[in-house]
Amino acid sequence: MTSVPDQPGDNRTGQFKQQRFLARCCAMQYLYQLDTQNSWDCSPEALELFREQLQDTLAEAPLPSLKPSWRYACQLIQGVCSTHDQLDALICKAAQNWSLQRMGVVDRSILRLSAYEIVHLPQVSAVTAIDEAVELGKRFGQADSPRFINGVLDRIRKESAAPRS
Repeated sequence: MTSVPDQPGDNRTGQFKQQRFLARCCAMQYLYQLDTQNSWDCSPEALELFREQLQDTLAEAPLPSLKPSWRYACQLIQGVCSTHDQLDALICKAAQNWSLQRMGVVDRSILRLSAYEIVHLPQVSAVTAIDEAVELGKRFGQADSPRFINGVLDRIRKESAAPRS
């Protein structure tokens, strides 16, 4: 399931975006694995084993180094693992007439990842989180994944921006 981000990375901003996208790819793949195993284990040992597997995969192709992206990937993975119940509730509410079980595993993983960024990481703009999620959906999901992901995350963005009473 490993894929290569093909975004240009000639300047510092491009390299940062490429590293962040690679981090999101790694995090999404780990979350996919957790979902299929019905486990939320993000222990240091499990993360290290996953990193080693990714590094082996990346060593076989001319891909960017995983090292600059790994810290952010771990932050995302650990954040989603610790808040997955809350994120699932937000996703269910925003995905009108869709249960989590009805969604594809890839879409669920992307939605959890990006919902976490929208709700819990104020340094990441909601627009950026949604754009990156849509790109992940294009690369890893089904034909209708990008549109579905965009709609659900936009509703989460609007809800999270609404004043709380």
